[in-house]
Amino acid sequence: MSLGAGSNRTLIGGFSIILVSVLALALLILNHLGDMDSARRTNTTLRIKTEAAFRMAEAIRNRNFSLAIAPTLDEYFDRDDEKQRFAAYARDFLIERDKLFAVGLNAAETAAFDEVTLKIGESQPVVEKAISEAVEQGNTTAVRDMVSAAWQIQTLALKKLDIFVQTINAEAAKNLDASDKAMQIKLQFAVALGAIVLILSAVTAVVVIRRDAQSRGALIEAADEIHELNERLKQENVRISAELGVAQKIQEMILPRESELTVITELDIAAYMEAADEVGGDYYDVLQCCEGHVLIGIGDVTGHGLESGVIMLMVQSLVRALMERKEPNLKESLITINQVIYRNAARMNTDKNLSLSIVHYFDGRIRVAGQHEELLIIRDGVIERIDTMDLGFPIGLEENIAPFVSEYETHLNKNDVVVLYTDGIVEAEDLDGELYGMDRMCDVIEKHWQDASSVLRTALVDDVNTFINDGKVHDDITLVVIKRE
Repeated sequence: MSLGAGSNRTLIGGFSIILVSVLALALLILNHLGDMDSARRTNTTLRIKTEAAFRMAEAIRNRNFSLAIAPTLDEYFDRDDEKQRFAAYARDFLIERDKLFAVGLNAAETAAFDEVTLKIGESQPVVEKAISEAVEQGNTTAVRDMVSAAWQIQTLALKKLDIFVQTINAEAAKNLDASDKAMQIKLQFAVALGAIVLILSAVTAVVVIRRDAQSRGALIEAADEIHELNERLKQENVRISAELGVAQKIQEMILPRESELTVITELDIAAYMEAADEVGGDYYDVLQCCEGHVLIGIGDVTGHGLESGVIMLMVQSLVRALMERKEPNLKESLITINQVIYRNAARMNTDKNLSLSIVHYFDGRIRVAGQHEELLIIRDGVIERIDTMDLGFPIGLEENIAPFVSEYETHLNKNDVVVLYTDGIVEAEDLDGELYGMDRMCDVIEKHWQDASSVLRTALVDDVNTFINDGKVHDDITLVVIKRE
């Protein structure tokens, strides 16, 4: 009897320790989520500042170009037109400056930007006189001298702007370092408190590690195959360009078939894709990776045509290679996809990138990660518009997007509808240049959300085509409708 009582006390004590450890870990995780949210907002602000600074520098360079080209134009009116463009670049500069002020600058950034403002102010009398004289006199020696002087002082302004960008990056690095130190302290606490939980989970961890190793092997193999395909496409670019019909057929072949969609339980899925050119840059895929787990990917490569189509094929292969696992990790998969696309795009010497969102459904819940168009959820006829801007970053634009990727999760009730789309729908134009827009799209959804997914899909496509009338489709159009049965 005493031995049994002692064993029970040991069990109770052990489970109590585990419970306390789990609660402490939960508190640390909640605190960490708050830190991640703060870091995400900081990263968004940094991105806005950096992009604004680069665009201001671009505006200054464009003004220099206008200043140089204006005197060389023979006709007065051509020179005057160039002066108007010169003035427009100044407005571009002011717009980006206002964006900087809107997000706010700290003391160091303000001091650095004051230097930029001072140098710009000093340069304006020289620059404005140079462009005015260039328009009036044309390519004279005096004008060339004034243009040269204006170029020099504008170059000094660009250097001040470079210092401002360096200041932004320095402040960001300082904040990142402080955040990393805080994270290290929290990590040490988490490791100490979670030791017992990790020991009890050892068997599961071994299984996960083995499966992850198999998945990484599959990814390496897939990446090698993609690289080989990329090299072959480069060598045969002329021939392939003459056979765009073949490439279009390949894209059509890898799209999910109707028979694949109908066997998916719990969900009624219908999709539509139309390329603006023979080969499109839109991407979507639907796959049931294991029992009950359904993944839907949707993306839009910049531009369209052969190069965008190749990027789309790479993404389709990567998503399928990564998602053939029991419990897909959306964030890790997006980070890996971005790294492969970034490197392959560099090999292709292209600046193509894409928006990409991946939706995971299981047991009445959906998770979504990645930056794309808004995710529309319709509950009892009410449309919820989920902004994905903070769920990721354009794929292939930067080598590491880990700080920008996060997930959104929600419950999906029976008869709830999810609509995924590319911007080719809302940006479709009629003959007068008017955009189809989100309001028209939502009107159609509100009328047909209770119907089957195929009916809602057809209604949307027909409405877009009616709106366009005989107008040209300028961008690829993709639509995926998901309804929980």
